[in-house]
Parts: sequence; structure tokens; C-alpha cells
Amino acid sequence: MKLCIIGHTRSRSSHLRDVLGVYNNIPIIGQKLDTLYDMLTKGTWVSNGIPEKEPSFYLNLLKLHLAEVKHSPTGVVKIHPTQLSFIPTNGKLIDFDMFSFSQYKKVYFTARKDIPELVCSLYVAHVLGKFTYKDKADIVKNIEPMKFEGNIGYNRMLMLLYSDLVSLHLKEYLTSHGIEWEHLDYEDIPEFIEQKLDNLGSTNVETNYRYKDIVTNYDELESIYESFKPIAHRRFYDANPQLDI
Repeated sequence: MKLCIIGHTRSRSSHLRDVLGVYNNIPIIGQKLDTLYDMLTKGTWVSNGIPEKEPSFYLNLLKLHLAEVKHSPTGVVKIHPTQLSFIPTNGKLIDFDMFSFSQYKKVYFTARKDIPELVCSLYVAHVLGKFTYKDKADIVKNIEPMKFEGNIGYNRMLMLLYSDLVSLHLKEYLTSHGIEWEHLDYEDIPEFIEQKLDNLGSTNVETNYRYKDIVTNYDELESIYESFKPIAHRRFYDANPQLDI
């Protein structure tokens, strides 16, 4: 059996991945994809002295790592929606066919419905430089209050909206190819694990950060999110005109 998680929510999608692996007695696979994506976000890709919008070297490495996933007889892999694109260099989607989604018995999508919590979770994680926690001792006890603002904040906002659009079109792709998928809201994942997966644990721990007390303009985030939607949509469909409706 092979399963795939398209995880917006990094900590709980990692938790779900771990539990699915234990429950089905299958290994976690595809972890090199995370390292490779970090290379894309932090590196400068150049060919003949010119920065590449679609870095061929990255694409070749991606094909190599995806081949390793495909050749694994069993396993569960976690992919963030932005990993289906060249988003750090441009907004163009990578051909979904390259990911061979037909190999998976099921694809799970994870996301948050609560917009302020969604925005704060990503923003605070970037400020702290930590997205998942393996030990309760790693949880920051006293986080200095911070305001959602600046390039870091607004880039994260566009990234969230972009991820929604990637997931939207991936769901359409999976449906059209007869591939089973299920959407799980962040708040529903613990109940799903308890009821469907024998409440098995994982190596990840919950932070339980109270974002409303951490982010000083918390109450403004939903309206900021809505104001960024037209910008994100325009950029996404300008980069992927074949998907525009």
C-alpha cells in the first residue's frame, strides 16, 4: 500500500503521516523531497550566468527523488502544495503527471478552516524557524508578541492563497483520473486518528500556541487575507493560463 498526504498543516500532516505509516505498517518515504525544496527556496539557480525561472538541475533532481518514491513498493509520503510548483522562482505548476499520483491508494489533503489561525501558524513558524516539534522541551515558552507585517508576512499570505489554488486544481486532476482523495480539516485530524487509526501516536508534539495572544493584529488577519485573494489569483493564473476559468 502507498498513501500520499498533501499537507498545508505541517505539524499535523506530519503527525498524520507518521500514524498512517504505523497503522498500515508501511515506511515513511519521499523525505528527500523536503530537502530538495529547501534547496529551491534558498538557492540561486543559474544557467550560463542567467538565473533560471524553471531550474533544470532542480527539475532533474526532483525527477530522481520522485522515481525513488515510485520504486518503493509501499510507504506514505507527505508533500506540501507548493512542492508541486516552481513557486520560489515563479508561480508555474509542475506537471501533475510527473508525481504519478495513480500509485497511491488514497491521497489526503490537510488544511485549516480558521483563517487567522492558519495565517498565524505559518507566520510564527517562520519567525521562530521551526515548523514541527519532536520534543515538548523544544516548545518556546515565552514568545515575544509580534505583528503580522512586512515582506515576510505578506509573502507567507500569498503562499497560503497559492497553496489553496494548487490544491483546488490537484483535487480536480485526481477526480478526473479516478484517484481517491479525502480532505481533512486541521481540527478533525485528531478525531480521525482516534476513530480510524486506533489513536496511534507519533513522534510529533502539539505546541498549543495561543496565536491570538502572540500576534498583535490577529483580529485584522482575515480581512488582510481576503484583500490578498485577487493578487494571488491573478499571479497564479498569469503563470498557469491553461487553468484559468
